[in-house]
Amino acid sequence: MPIDANACYLLSNSLMQPPQEALPSVGILNDLLRLIASAMIVFLTSYVGVIAAIDTAHVFSPIWPASGVIFAILLWWGPRMIPAIYLGVVTSNALWDFSSPMTWLGPLGLIFESVTTIAMLKHWLGPRPLLRDLHSCATFMLWAPWFPVTINSLFAFSMLYLGETVELQEWSREVPTFIAANGTGLVLIGGAFAVWTANPSRLWWLKFAGLLAFTLAMAIPTLFLPSPVSPYVILLPLLAAAITLGLRAVAPLLAVVTLAASLAALYNVGSLSAVGDNFIPLYTFLAIVAACSMPVAAALEAHRSRDELISRTARTAGLAFWSWNSREGLLMDDGTHPLVLPRPPEPSTSFYDTQSDHGLRETVIGGQPMVSTWAITNRNSAGHPTDAVGLLFDLSDHPAREASRRLAWKSEVELRNLRSSLAPHLLFNCLAAVRGIVRTDPDRARAFIDHLARFLRESTNTQSQETIPLLKEWQLCDSFLSLQSMRYERELPRTVDIEGAAYHTDVPPMILLNLVENAVKHGTIDATHPLAVTARVLDGALQVSVRNHGSLGPSPTGRPGGLGIARARLKAIYGDTAKLEIHPSGPDIVAWFEIPSTPPSRLPS
Repeated sequence: MPIDANACYLLSNSLMQPPQEALPSVGILNDLLRLIASAMIVFLTSYVGVIAAIDTAHVFSPIWPASGVIFAILLWWGPRMIPAIYLGVVTSNALWDFSSPMTWLGPLGLIFESVTTIAMLKHWLGPRPLLRDLHSCATFMLWAPWFPVTINSLFAFSMLYLGETVELQEWSREVPTFIAANGTGLVLIGGAFAVWTANPSRLWWLKFAGLLAFTLAMAIPTLFLPSPVSPYVILLPLLAAAITLGLRAVAPLLAVVTLAASLAALYNVGSLSAVGDNFIPLYTFLAIVAACSMPVAAALEAHRSRDELISRTARTAGLAFWSWNSREGLLMDDGTHPLVLPRPPEPSTSFYDTQSDHGLRETVIGGQPMVSTWAITNRNSAGHPTDAVGLLFDLSDHPAREASRRLAWKSEVELRNLRSSLAPHLLFNCLAAVRGIVRTDPDRARAFIDHLARFLRESTNTQSQETIPLLKEWQLCDSFLSLQSMRYERELPRTVDIEGAAYHTDVPPMILLNLVENAVKHGTIDATHPLAVTARVLDGALQVSVRNHGSLGPSPTGRPGGLGIARARLKAIYGDTAKLEIHPSGPDIVAWFEIPSTPPSRLPS
């Protein structure tokens, strides 16, 4: 559950110093809420699984959704949730009056199987294991979960055997049930959470809601009611989801089907009703449905991703793919939609040279300059080409692209020059201050130089970054004000009113410092007229203002000064979306800037 940072900073906005301790508290509160939610969810799913075991003749539950839930929690929220998971399972076991080894050691086996499965997936699929293609589906469905589940089953059976809860003769009955139930929970319940990256669009959710209704409409009569229709018709909505929305929709729908089929088998209703304690029809049904829907969704999604990548590449680079054959003529695809052109009477020499098997040539097509690359893939017995493929590159917008590229690099060089001018500008002002102190108070001058060295080291480190959080920027400003207090031998009081969300917003380094430095240099700051700094995020923009007592003097001539550098930096980074102004407000002067709350993407520095 996301936490509104404004609430965390509500009591600290009126303080003189920024709430440096508040930022970690936001993460701690998030973790606390996640721990509570994890413990409750795991407790409920474990409790349901034990009910399923009691209602059947099995010692181990034939339906165990807790494995998939634990896997999902660890995958999403990380190993910090392990204490909550352990507490949830222990509480469930204790309520059912399990033996002490099973109550206290059993949860460790469940945690082991999920942690080991995730570790194996990360080893084979990378640091963020997701179900996104055939390789990841095969890894998750066929390999990763089953070894940890088998080890855990042997561990759990051994504890029950040593506790004299089960006999050795029940090995062949209970261990397969444990493996099937926990493995199904990991693959089909946990898989529903291993497909999510970014939040889909509203249209996606509308389509998914329709497919979910379709799935339930097929599942209820075929799984819960006596019906001559095979339960495998549930594949129809799953295949529809695979075709339209891919794995991200199929995996959650499979989890819904798993829960519905498990309930039907548990209560001996419908076509999957368990005969006595035989749950093999249920496991067989789920295995076939998963095997027929997940790989189809993965293959189609990989195909769509490849086509989308080709289309985006074509649109970005101005490419058009073409193929020619003597039967159908010329087919072109510019990355948006294919276009069939009339078949020319002879191979078009505008696209390729009939005498060469491959090559590159400049041509003019439809009045536009083009470059065509080609490869002849087939010739007839007379040596004439019958099939050819190639690419067309539109040169008409090449000058515009080149101009845009030069403009982008010019802006980048200008920004780097501006950033490199900040430290000398600030250093010059500080050294001028030291010059006045060193004659009258050498001890204070030495302390000032030590503080200045620390400040310059911090400011130099920030300049190497494109943007920094406003909190870090304000800490630099606060250090600067302390430096100036040493210089003037008096306090520089300030009031800080920065909203919580604004503290997390990124700004160009030393941009606020420019305004603060300008206020100290040209304004009056004392107990009657403190420096006032405010910042808030409004309508997707960060608005920051610095108010000080004073009057607005003439604009500087010659060198741009602090505000001139700041204005040029904002222009280079954000273009026309950024503003920086300074104006009188009664007896005070207000300098403010506004930038997008999300930094623009730029060339690497």
